[in-house]
Amino acid sequence: MKKYAVAALAGFLMSSPALAVIDSNRTISRVGVQGSNSTAYVQFTVAPSAGCNYDTLYISLTTDAGRAIYSLLLTADASGNIINRVDYLISNGTCTINLIEI
Repeated sequence: MKKYAVAALAGFLMSSPALAVIDSNRTISRVGVQGSNSTAYVQFTVAPSAGCNYDTLYISLTTDAGRAIYSLLLTADASGNIINRVDYLISNGTCTINLIEI
């Protein structure tokens, strides 16, 4: 019975599209842009709690919201501010930021 419960839970987790996570009090260690300038990324001095691939969170620069998030990250990095809150979705190990607060 226990095997079936574990298998059912694993199946649910693998089939779920994304998991929402909130981290707080993070300091930026790296921020940059990759690809053809359509994706930005950030890494913090403390790894994300969700176990993101390469301890990296990504931001799409193809939307106004993504560009605003990237702008806030650059501002926080340049001024040495701590990120008070970062909300992100994790799907197959890829973490995508959808809210940032400095």
